[in-house]
Amino acid sequence: MENLKVIADDFLPVYESENGDRLINARELHEQLVIGKDFTTWIKDRIAKYQFTEGEDFSPIRGETLNGRPRTDYLLKIDTAKEIAMVQNNEMGRAIRKYFIEVEKRFKEDQPKTQAEMLLQYAEQMVRNERENAERDQKIKRLETGVDTLTQNLTAVPDHRKVIDNVNEYARWTRLGHNEVYNSIYSILKAQHGIDVKTRVENERRKLNADYYQRTGKLYADSTLKQKVNGIDVMVRMGCLSKFNSILTGFLTKAKVPTT
Repeated sequence: MENLKVIADDFLPVYESENGDRLINARELHEQLVIGKDFTTWIKDRIAKYQFTEGEDFSPIRGETLNGRPRTDYLLKIDTAKEIAMVQNNEMGRAIRKYFIEVEKRFKEDQPKTQAEMLLQYAEQMVRNERENAERDQKIKRLETGVDTLTQNLTAVPDHRKVIDNVNEYARWTRLGHNEVYNSIYSILKAQHGIDVKTRVENERRKLNADYYQRTGKLYADSTLKQKVNGIDVMVRMGCLSKFNSILTGFLTKAKVPTT
């Protein structure tokens, strides 16, 4: 805590680290939320339930009590603290979350974009343009040649509708549920390529729900949330739909080969 400076203290302290992260002391947040559980049980439950990642969403701090007994405090990224405040689903939680949003807004208004940030923004736009151009060129090439072979399905960025058709076909051949098909291939993607599609989907749904709650004070129904964020669209954005389709095509080919 020695290297942190307080940048706001209207409701509870908001700290800034040397690298510019805005942080909240979880113990101080716990006190303001007036939680019935003791601090240690409460914070461990929040971390486990919402799959917060050490080093990304929070950092533990080892210290001692006044009696010299060891204790662990936690520094939360401000987005993590906002989410924790929101899920308390009470007036105090909503008030604290709005306070964090106001602090963020105030901070951004006071911080002009640096040259490095502008260059990064430009570079990201260039990457997006190149990806869009490459995908367009691939579609044009397929239309011109009229070729739709298995090899092309494995090497080109597949049309998401074709992938969905393959999933449906594989489910019919194997009599597996669709979720079982998706989850099986997600597991292979994670094991072979380090791509965690399932967690990405859950995180995007959670963020979408948080934005909707901020605007309306309500949460999406699960069925609506699944329609708005699905695994196929997420894999398109992650650039891994072709890998998913390659694994799926292999499964489908094996399923169609008669056993002797």
